[in-house]
Formats: sequence, structure tokens, C-alpha cells
Amino acid sequence: MFLAGKVEETTVLLRDVIVVAHSIIHKKDPVSAERIKQWKTYREKEELILLAERLLLSTIGFDFNIIHPYKPLVTAIKSLKFGQSELAKVAWNTLNDW
Repeated sequence: MFLAGKVEETTVLLRDVIVVAHSIIHKKDPVSAERIKQWKTYREKEELILLAERLLLSTIGFDFNIIHPYKPLVTAIKSLKFGQSELAKVAWNTLNDW
């Protein structure tokens, strides 16, 4: 989410990513959820996210030229006259889940 926010120019603060992710992961354990407020725990999560970001950037070769498949799908749906059909909905949902 942190890297995606940078790519799509919808800035997400790293602090927010850490706090929300930690609270979701530990929603059934209130004691653990409170632990993110400890500086050491927060810093560990921060370092892991930044490390993962560097790894991901290296893996994709720092290439952010990402082509979103929605426009070609809409064009295909219109040209094949599928409109609001079940097939069109399945195709759209498949792209969202990809």
C-alpha cells in the first residue's frame, strides 16, 4: 500500500500503513494491538516495510510504467456488445482480483 500510494500519487503516510495493518492483523488481541504504540515495535515494522519496498523495486527493475487493463476491457466489452452482462461483470471482477 505504501509503494502503491507513491506510484499512483495518492500519498499514504508510512505511519498510517503501519498502524492500520498492525491493528487489522491483531484485531483479536487488544494487548498486541497496543504494542504498536511502543517505539521499538513501530520501528521494527517500519524497517520491514522499507526493506520490502526496496526488494519490490529491485524485483520490478524500478519500472513504474504500469498499464492498467481496464480501458482495453471496456473497449472489448463495448465492441462485443456485452454491456452489463454477467460475463462483463466476471471479467471486471477478475481484473480487480488480479
